Amino acid sequence: MSLNTKKVICIIQARMGSTRLPGKAFIKINGIPCIDRVINRLKFSKRLDEIWIATTKKSEDKIFLSLKKKYNIKVFRGNIKNVLSRFEKIAILTKGDYFVRITADCPLIDYKIVDKAIEVCLEKKYDYVSNTIKRTFPDGLDVEVFSKKALENTVKNAKHPFLLEHVTPYIHGNIPADIKHGNFRKFQIKNKKNLSNLRWTLDEFQDLVFLNKICKLHKLDSDWKEISKTQSTNPVLMKITNNIPTNEG
Repeated sequence: MSLNTKKVICIIQARMGSTRLPGKAFIKINGIPCIDRVINRLKFSKRLDEIWIATTKKSEDKIFLSLKKKYNIKVFRGNIKNVLSRFEKIAILTKGDYFVRITADCPLIDYKIVDKAIEVCLEKKYDYVSNTIKRTFPDGLDVEVFSKKALENTVKNAKHPFLLEHVTPYIHGNIPADIKHGNFRKFQIKNKKNLSNLRWTLDEFQDLVFLNKICKLHKLDSDWKEISKTQSTNPVLMKITNNIPTNEG
């Protein structure tokens, strides 16, 4: 099977039960729900074969089913605490070769970064490629790509509750020493300039204030570098979220 025939599945991890900002996936950012922005921006990808939403069987998460017909995507509702099992079930259903993990609170996710991560992973045959372990991109452009083999290995060996909830730590290994992790071929995509001080995720009310302002200035398909330039040259935009720590969960 050639690299071009490898099946790449994007899995958007989503739920309504955020403690800091409840229902954030459907909170409107400049008139468009956060989850809609995530999906629309991923739709520009040239390397994704399918887009799935992995959510829970909680009644409040039934709302994600409304996105199936709207965007011609799939929705899987599974175990509430064992997020890894949701990825496992989607892998079985899709028979995918590689998987891309995205979270639903990243409304400025950029398909170019996603496609680059996929291409590096496939071409160099890595088990895992991301831009999250050593951050150089704005928080909110998080991309993780991993192979079917790495996922299967994780499902088989990852038993700690933390590993079941967070899916990829067993693969990338950036976890406390008392939690066992695997041994995989990994690669980190880094930006030339360290922009990890920029925060583009939706997790606090201040994030929503910032995102509303930045999205009024940019189109839905704006390149992340254009957005970065706008923020970096605007003192007001730089100050809105600069006191919120990065949530590594």
